[in-house]
Amino acid sequence: MDSVVEAEKPGSGSSSYQDAMSIVRSLKSDIVTRNVAVRQHNIPFTTKTLKCCDITLEDIDRLRIIHITGTKGKGSTSAFCESILRHSGYKTGFFSSPSLVKLNERFRINGQPLSDEDFCSYFFDVYNKIEPILKNMRDREIPALFSFFTTMAFTVFIKEKVDVVVMEVGIGGQLDCTNVIRSPVVCGVTSLGLDHVDKLGDTIEKIAWHKAGIFKKGVPALTVSQPPEADAVLLERSQEIGASLYRVPTLHEFCAAGQQIRLGIEGNIQFVNAGLALQLCRVFLHRTNKENQYVYDVLSVPSVKDIPMLPVYQLSPEETKGLALCSWPGRAQTIYRPRLTYYLDGAHTKESMQQCVEWFLEKSEEEAATIKGRVYKVLLFTLSGHRSIASMLSILKVINFDEVVFCPGVDLYKLHAKSSAQSNEILMNASEKIKMTWDTLCGNCPEDDCVNNDHCPSTLTSVLQTCPVTGRSTTSDHMNKIPSPHCDVNKSSSRMNTENDTNNGNCPSYAFPSHLQALYWATQGREPKLSPDANSDLYNVPERLKDADHIQVLVLCMRLVGAVLGVLSNDASN
Repeated sequence: MDSVVEAEKPGSGSSSYQDAMSIVRSLKSDIVTRNVAVRQHNIPFTTKTLKCCDITLEDIDRLRIIHITGTKGKGSTSAFCESILRHSGYKTGFFSSPSLVKLNERFRINGQPLSDEDFCSYFFDVYNKIEPILKNMRDREIPALFSFFTTMAFTVFIKEKVDVVVMEVGIGGQLDCTNVIRSPVVCGVTSLGLDHVDKLGDTIEKIAWHKAGIFKKGVPALTVSQPPEADAVLLERSQEIGASLYRVPTLHEFCAAGQQIRLGIEGNIQFVNAGLALQLCRVFLHRTNKENQYVYDVLSVPSVKDIPMLPVYQLSPEETKGLALCSWPGRAQTIYRPRLTYYLDGAHTKESMQQCVEWFLEKSEEEAATIKGRVYKVLLFTLSGHRSIASMLSILKVINFDEVVFCPGVDLYKLHAKSSAQSNEILMNASEKIKMTWDTLCGNCPEDDCVNNDHCPSTLTSVLQTCPVTGRSTTSDHMNKIPSPHCDVNKSSSRMNTENDTNNGNCPSYAFPSHLQALYWATQGREPKLSPDANSDLYNVPERLKDADHIQVLVLCMRLVGAVLGVLSNDASN
């Protein structure tokens, strides 16, 4: 690997940021390898990179850290924590992943991502110190990129002299690079579910075991309500480690006690995440105030057979303000344009997809009721990783989309790579694969012909489960008033379709090789920050889409959400 010691001076402009991106692409052996034996090197390797930057574990011990893991809601919970403490007068540091638009987003001081100048300054300072061990690294499977980001985060927070660090785990916990943390003030576990099963295990018990790996002796750990089998593992591990474990009430319970609370992030699941954030901040405040020794350190003992519940309390003005003014892009986010509305959500698990459906149905129907004329619903979708395409798309079928548009995911680290006819064909094939799955699910296909029999329309109820937050069934709430679309597979599978003027229950689908082409087509040129050069003649445009009085575009998948936000931000360095 070539050294960049002689690269442009950090902070000298966009070229320095592009130099950093080039290095990041060279380091991307990915955040986590599936090989457990290799992943066991994560923490020793990160310790080594920290040492190269003259940071010891004792230096990290002196930081006051809130360490947060979980399957869903880590970022939102962390964002609520940061906002609450910032509005309580603390100088905050916040490390999160993944990046949506720019790498700077991972490192926030007082709620703001590092500027390009500061990002480049820290980036090259850290890289030039650890580059020799990266160059001589024998095992290229070690997640050099995430180790690098973790090391950079601690460097930033120490040099910026923050009062509190909110640290989000990358993946898992036990073997995650952030688990170099030995003495956090408090740990949190958000909702658990089956995700990253190729890395963490294929059962909720195995996943809970990894998540509980961030627990530390004598340090309180807080969790939201979990499936019973996950609770059992969390409790067992907390007692093995010597951490006191507590369950937290949701924000619904705070509201039921008569408090008026508004959240800056939309969606019912945020009442769960905000409830955890409140209690994490309260424990932090009590444990860092030497004059107030609270019960969190002594309440849980090895003989406890159930996880005790923390009580609801009266929120302070700072907590109320922190919740209301919290912002976390790409999570249940709504962006308004003339005759066009974007609904953005990074949902990527079955549970989070169900929650997104609940949110979108409610919000889009509220907006539609205020619009005179015909409102047109479009889904813009892709899926990355090793997740089941069929199971995700099955959940979305309850929404009566007028059009469904598929395009490939956008890898932030490869965004500036040169394209070719061959790579475009590969991307188009990926989009076509997702489209074929949708078409099969929407058709009245024989069970033997389904892409995934577990998610055949005949067994759809096994996918559309009860919402864990509201307790309502997605199917029972919406299937009667919003009919599930039934696509004509033959009609939507060929390019250059000419659609009928009315939906008639059908939901045409389209595949594009580029997110820019897909977005331009879905919005019919109504997005002012999208160049007309993105126009595509792959398909004839249905008249009902051209003439729609308003278009609602639901954008799903974190990579696609990031790409759309990049377009809307109109930042040349993106």
